[in-house]
Formats: sequence, C-alpha cells, structure tokens
Amino acid sequence: MSDRNSFEDRRRVLEESFFQKQNEELARKLRDEQASKEAKKAMAALSGVNDDALLDELIAAGVGPESLAALTLYPLVAVAWADGKLDPSEKQAVLRAAQQQGIVEGSASQALLDSWLATKPAAQLLQVWRDYVQALKTVLKPEQFAEIEARVLARSTDVAQAAGGILGLGALSREEKDVIATLKQAFSG
Repeated sequence: MSDRNSFEDRRRVLEESFFQKQNEELARKLRDEQASKEAKKAMAALSGVNDDALLDELIAAGVGPESLAALTLYPLVAVAWADGKLDPSEKQAVLRAAQQQGIVEGSASQALLDSWLATKPAAQLLQVWRDYVQALKTVLKPEQFAEIEARVLARSTDVAQAAGGILGLGALSREEKDVIATLKQAFSG
C-alpha cells in the first residue's frame, strides 16, 4: 500500500509542478501583454500618435514611453554614423542636442541614445523613424510639423559639420548629405 501511496504522491507533485509552470507562463504572458498595452497607451499620449502598428514597431525597436524623446534624436545619430564611424566631435554634438532637448543623465532616453552612440543602430530604425514622422504629420498642425522639420534638419546639419571637414570648414561628406536628403524626404513623403 505504501508503494501505491508513494506513487500517487509523486504523480500529484509532478502534476502540480506541471500546472504551476503552465500557470507561471500564462501569468508572464498576461503581464507582458498588459505592459505592452500600457506602453502603447503612454506613447500615444506622449506623441499624439494612435497608429497601433507604428506603436508596435516603436516598442519592437526598443523605444518605449520613457525613451520616446531619444527617437527624436535618431536623425542626428544617423548622420553621425553616416560614414560608418562616429567622430568624437559628432558624438558631442549629438549629446549637446540631447541636453538642449531636456534628456537627462540616467534616463531611459539617455540610455537608448548612449547605446546608439556606442554601436551603430540597425538600418531598419530609419524606417521606423520615417513612419513616426509620417504619423506625426497627421496629428500636428502644419506649422508645428514644419518647426520640427526645421529643427531636425538644422541639428542634423550641425552634427554633420561637427567633424570639421577639410581644414575645419565643416564640409559635409557625400554620405552625410545622403542621410540628410533621406531625412528631408521623410518630412515631405
């Protein structure tokens, strides 16, 4: 009889363990789904963008509500990395722009920006940024959108000129000009 009880006890422990693992996995999935919904809601409130697909793209690219401000600096990072390397003066120009924009040390936005400055971001982030710009175009007044465009393009040019060019005259490389042209196109598209 004790073998049967022992077997039954082991079966019950295994069964409980199995269901506990399943319940923990389901609970984790529910928490992740809830966190994603809350992040999308917060990002929509901060940006004015309500396009679920775009919000999903942003989250998948590592941009959350706390790091949304860094996305507005992505064009500067793209210009800084245009030639495949990050010049220290370009990095400083990006960091100055971040500080002027109110991104504070220790914030999620600063951490995301630092990661982009340490390692060139994936090329698909440019498309995510372009989609973001197009979504902004639908929610902002034309004068607000034009102001953002002017600021982004001016700051991007400042970053491109930071490397100094020939004899420190701030000449833009072909690659930097190409990235800036892509940025302009994102605003007009």
